[in-house]
Amino acid sequence: MQATFKLVKLEPWHLASIEVQDHQKYFEVKCKDPAYRVALAKEGGITGLLDNGPDVPPTIVGIAGIMTYEEGVGMGWSVLSKHFPKYARRITRLVKEHCKEQLQTTYHRIEIQTQDDFAPANRWAEMLGFEFEAIRKQASPHRKDMRVYTMLRED
Repeated sequence: MQATFKLVKLEPWHLASIEVQDHQKYFEVKCKDPAYRVALAKEGGITGLLDNGPDVPPTIVGIAGIMTYEEGVGMGWSVLSKHFPKYARRITRLVKEHCKEQLQTTYHRIEIQTQDDFAPANRWAEMLGFEFEAIRKQASPHRKDMRVYTMLRED
């Protein structure tokens, strides 16, 4: 049986099962904390996974969500696996659709942050339809500069 790709609602075990990409290794520590996994899943989110059949656990390809920052303002986030490149087109399309839907129903502004010196994340933000807004100097725990990208409701 061939594995099928599907998008599902985020569940806490998805965070425990993802093989994060090398650039997001710092996130593995958080993913091991059961309380953090439950809290993040309660915020809502989506998971792209490969259904490998009845006797094989699914492969988590990527996880994304939007947390409410203030009324009408959301902070987008994502955790991508080592398997992401193979499914990048599909996930990009689905995450972009999810963000647009959230702009129409819940938020008037969604923002995301990427590390300024990590070009793949900056390209992905633009592919998702986010526009570059600003650089926040030393805004990460590791004193890295962060790029702020936004997506705004047009009405």
